[in-house]
Amino acid sequence: MRIAVELEFPDSRAAAAFQWLQNLPADVVAHFVSRKQAGSLAKPTAEEPSEAEQQQLLHELFGAWKDGVSGAEMVREIYEARDSGHREVEL
Repeated sequence: MRIAVELEFPDSRAAAAFQWLQNLPADVVAHFVSRKQAGSLAKPTAEEPSEAEQQQLLHELFGAWKDGVSGAEMVREIYEARDSGHREVEL
């Protein structure tokens, strides 16, 4: 039996939705299609996507970190938050 199901979820719940789909029983197969434009579905293909297409799909799925903090500032904040002082330990 084949049933077409369209799932809709907020971007913030994408990881949970895909984890749920990965936990489907082994004899249930899920095919993924993405929307190219509003209202039009991409046609599934039998061929493997190229490396660039895989990276683009991964980026679309998980997005990217967007913040006004530079990488160097973030590293500085992480190091400043560490507590690496001397600790008394009794064994």
